[in-house]
Amino acid sequence: MKKNALCLLFLSSLLVTSCDFNGGNNDTDDIFDEPEIVVRATRPELFSLSRAGEPLLVDKDVKRYTDEMYKQRDTGRSEPEDKINNLHGDTVDVSYYMGNYDASIPVEVSFTFDESLKDEEFRVRYWTEGHDNEYKEVDAVKGSDKCTASLVNLYRGAEYEWKVVTTSGISSGNEYFSTQDYIRIVTVGALYNVRDAGGWTTVDGKRIKQGRLYRGCEINPVETPKGHKKNVTDEGRYTFIKDLGVTTQLDLRKDSESGDLTGCPFGSNLEYKRMIIESYEDGLDPTKEDFSGANIKICFEDYFAHLDEKVIYYNCYGGADRTGTVAFLLGAILGMTYTDLIIDYEATSFCGSLKQHTLNEDFNHFPQMIQYFKSLPWYSESKTLKEIVEEYLIQICGISKATIDKIRSVMLEDK
Repeated sequence: MKKNALCLLFLSSLLVTSCDFNGGNNDTDDIFDEPEIVVRATRPELFSLSRAGEPLLVDKDVKRYTDEMYKQRDTGRSEPEDKINNLHGDTVDVSYYMGNYDASIPVEVSFTFDESLKDEEFRVRYWTEGHDNEYKEVDAVKGSDKCTASLVNLYRGAEYEWKVVTTSGISSGNEYFSTQDYIRIVTVGALYNVRDAGGWTTVDGKRIKQGRLYRGCEINPVETPKGHKKNVTDEGRYTFIKDLGVTTQLDLRKDSESGDLTGCPFGSNLEYKRMIIESYEDGLDPTKEDFSGANIKICFEDYFAHLDEKVIYYNCYGGADRTGTVAFLLGAILGMTYTDLIIDYEATSFCGSLKQHTLNEDFNHFPQMIQYFKSLPWYSESKTLKEIVEEYLIQICGISKATIDKIRSVMLEDK
């Protein structure tokens, strides 16, 4: 870890912004006015910042489940991780770990300050290491002996820097921490089962970019004909637009489920596209009535191939089955390991209000989907999962090789 700066630095009229939220308006153009704050000088010697260590961003049971899956994979298994194998809860029963864990655990940072600053208001500014021009800020809460701040929805496996700033232009030095590398679950108001498609390490040693693509449940401003609950709140809207920076919603539901929505409930200026994609073998097999190849092609060519320009949230009802099927296709061509694809799929079990993905119940669609891919004419035990799914998207859905290559180029980065 790097050490705090010890010297006094003076900055000349450095312009920064804060993120005050004025909710309640459905127009996204002007609801997030950002007042300007001029930081004139830094005074690191007036602050003492805490060391955050290596915080865990998920519940301990989510960690235990993930660790057990990796232990199962690494103990006595001969199948390479880039192949389709039979690993699906062979010895790890996700039902043992399932519960209401679909929230990002915040990182709590604290600091003390010199008596001369007792009348100041403080904000904590934080950013991933090397990206100080992309910082975020939150208000600090003053206590009797120290100030604290909660940093939410942080990236997994990332190095963070943070410091304290005041409205009068005084700033502390920097402190550092590293987040642990487990599935990135995201808290978005009253939405549930929301997580980042990125953060996974591929079989090629790349990392899927975080903060570009999110999956989750439906977004409803009112109860729909199926009785789904209203879950649009100002807090969720702020997180969705300002914190996550979502620009586009892909809604995979039917008309009857959505209440015939024509736009994103979080803001009329967000791009909205509704297209029906069915789940598992029913949606993937061209001999089935619900085959969704045409819409899968639109999803990949018109949206996922443009994740360098958009931040996308895609959903069905619960973010489990239809969303999970698309997530499997995308993760496979990006090079996610077979175990990680299962972990990402079964993570729905950490949202207690949804069905649980476990072989001890009647919920066997995932293994059936795997058997479908094994039945394809180009399947071979010598081929990788990435090759098999890529060929499926090209041969069955009509997606071009150029599109698949572009998706990889915009979504993969060196670790």
